[in-house]
Amino acid sequence: IAEVYGSDQEVRDKLLNMRFKGGKRRELAKALLYEIIRRDMQEKLELRTLSLEHIIPSAEKSVPDHIKEKLGNLTLMDLTRNQKLSSKSFKDKVKYYKRSAIPITKELAEKYEIDQWDPKNVSKTIKDRNTGCAI
Repeated sequence: IAEVYGSDQEVRDKLLNMRFKGGKRRELAKALLYEIIRRDMQEKLELRTLSLEHIIPSAEKSVPDHIKEKLGNLTLMDLTRNQKLSSKSFKDKVKYYKRSAIPITKELAEKYEIDQWDPKNVSKTIKDRNTGCAI
C-alpha cells in the first residue's frame, strides 16, 4: 500500500495540504471528519444527516480560498442548522456550536476565542486546527 499511496506521514501531509473544494473532495472531508469523531460520540449520528460547515464562510472575501478550503476550516453540522449558519461570522456561529452534539464542532466554541477566527488571525488558527484534525 505504501508504494501506491506513500507512508502514513506522506498521506497525512497530503490531506493536510489538500484543498477540499468540489463534490468528491468535500465528501472526502466530510468522511474524514466523521471518522475522527465517530468513536467518541455518545449519540450516534449517521453521516447522511450531517453536512460540511465552513467555519469561516466560503464567501468571506478577506480570507484567501486556499485557506478557507483546508480541513482546519471545516467541521460537521446537522443539515438544518448548517443552512441557517452558512454565511454568518464565527462570532454569530458560536452559540450554535456550543449546543452541537458533534464533539469536533462543540470544541470550536470551547477551545477557540472569537478573535482567533477573525479574518486577520484565521490563517494561524486554521493551520493549528488542521494539524489537530490529522488522522
